[in-house]
Amino acid sequence: MLIGGAAVAVGGGGSTCGIACAVMALVSIFAGKMMAIQFGMPDEIRKLAEPHLTKELFEEDKKDAAGFAKVESKDYAEFMVAHGFTKAKNADKVTAGELADFEKDRAPRLRWVEGEKPSYAEWRKHELTELTHLVAARVPVSELVAKNLGAIDVLFGLLGIATAYRIPARRGL
Repeated sequence: MLIGGAAVAVGGGGSTCGIACAVMALVSIFAGKMMAIQFGMPDEIRKLAEPHLTKELFEEDKKDAAGFAKVESKDYAEFMVAHGFTKAKNADKVTAGELADFEKDRAPRLRWVEGEKPSYAEWRKHELTELTHLVAARVPVSELVAKNLGAIDVLFGLLGIATAYRIPARRGL
């Protein structure tokens, strides 16, 4: 309604203007849904992750970090097996992809824990921030929007498009 009303207020009218308003309404609805998910995602991740970020996990992370500080890169596979960072039963079975992922994601985290010696609260905050960034990087917001579209979204989308079209289209009559 706002898009069609704004078009009429600035002197627009007719079917072409109505189609343009309908397209703008559709884009606006999709962008609004994307923003709602984008800004709501950190809260949802926090709700899901917080129960798992226990003091026991923090203590385990500190032990892993202390052990990792003594490991050379050629021994990463052995460390990964010994500390459960892989399902492989021995270092020879750790894949190059697993090693690359470990070096990219886990190693910097372990270095941070060992170097910064964070408190439990600092560690939790850091883990939630990192998890939010990881999810955002791996799951496109547009994909989340598509998966979260329901009947009510379709109904309001159609009503919005129809209204945005009809207001300026009527003026052109």
